[in-house]
Amino acid sequence: MTAYQSCKAETWDVMQYFFSEFNDHQIHCVVRPETRIDAERLNRAAVLLAGAFPILRSRFTVRRGVPRWEDSGFLTGPMVVVKTAADPEAEADRLICFRNDERTGPQMKIFLVRGPADDVLCFVINHMLCDAAGFKELLYRLCSVYSRLKTEPDFRPAPETGPRDARQVLAALGGKRRFLLFFRRYSLGRHDDSIVLGLKGNRGTPFLEVRTVPKDRFLAAKEYAAKRGATVNDLILAAYLRALQKFLPGRETAIQCIVDLRKYLPDPHAKRICNLTSNLACDIGADVGADFADTLQRVKSAMDEEKQRDNCLHLVSLLEFVFRIFPFPLLKKAVLKAYRNPPLAMSNIGVLSDRGLVFDGLPVRSAYMSGSVKYRPYFQLAVSTFREEVTLSAAFHGTPEDRDAVGRLLAAVESELPE
Repeated sequence: MTAYQSCKAETWDVMQYFFSEFNDHQIHCVVRPETRIDAERLNRAAVLLAGAFPILRSRFTVRRGVPRWEDSGFLTGPMVVVKTAADPEAEADRLICFRNDERTGPQMKIFLVRGPADDVLCFVINHMLCDAAGFKELLYRLCSVYSRLKTEPDFRPAPETGPRDARQVLAALGGKRRFLLFFRRYSLGRHDDSIVLGLKGNRGTPFLEVRTVPKDRFLAAKEYAAKRGATVNDLILAAYLRALQKFLPGRETAIQCIVDLRKYLPDPHAKRICNLTSNLACDIGADVGADFADTLQRVKSAMDEEKQRDNCLHLVSLLEFVFRIFPFPLLKKAVLKAYRNPPLAMSNIGVLSDRGLVFDGLPVRSAYMSGSVKYRPYFQLAVSTFREEVTLSAAFHGTPEDRDAVGRLLAAVESELPE
């Protein structure tokens, strides 16, 4: 362990902490390597990575009304845990729903599940540290450190030096634009709290349901959308909305969509291990249209309007202001009273790089990433892509019957994709 370190918790770190009312605020990733993983070297790589990013081994505390990350070393346990299993897939299915404890740390857990023939890697990180884009960057760096240690045992990764706060996004906008955004009348509350999936819920039994869309099927659907000027995000949203109508016929199913704010930075490709996200609302009303093309056009129009108005930035501007003037003991009550968490959401995590997920020169066989495990009545569809295969997933605390229902919904989303 290096010298004791401490740093201030940023606004979105604390917001994810508040969101524990709605979910377990963890991000999950499953990777299937082509080669056997050296457990000792993987643990060494994780320790070195935590040396470069001490927040990984820190604990979340509130001292004198100030939320902070305090370096706790690895006093409460290692980041890497090895599990041997006759059925590695079943064991990975169980372990992927692990929940890190922000009060003790470490804030990322890596399970190496060793089967008779293959290994499966399960990564779980506290969403308070970073969003999906930051998590992907950490995984790529872990793979790089692991691979380099094979031939360079004395290698040390460079430490993180970039900012972690969302104010860097606002600073890139300029004073006049920030002023207009702050006073804009905009609400994410364009939804009916009563419109929820009929899931029973059970906080004692989390699960992660997964469905992979084959490459050929996805590419055909992607081409269909591109010919109509729509994005992949528009495409999945349209399929999601049409699938929801099978479960909630005739109801207006507004969807909260997660947005990566890095596109507003001077260098959108800058690697930042932090939370830089906000939300948009996709609301096309109760009538989704006669066919998929109609739904897709309505989604595209709704999302284009949201993006053109930079609506996702208003929430960031408001929160950064509120967090500067409210004392921490009052923040949670004030924020949760003002912030209405939509019951239905979608997070398009994007592409997992096959160039980044490489162990000893060998790209992995498959990989997907999913979001937080939701509590009833909240539900989120997560979408990630690897080698042009799309994985639809949803994490939920529920009953076996709930898992069956979620599986049917994911199948319905896939079935709505145009051939």
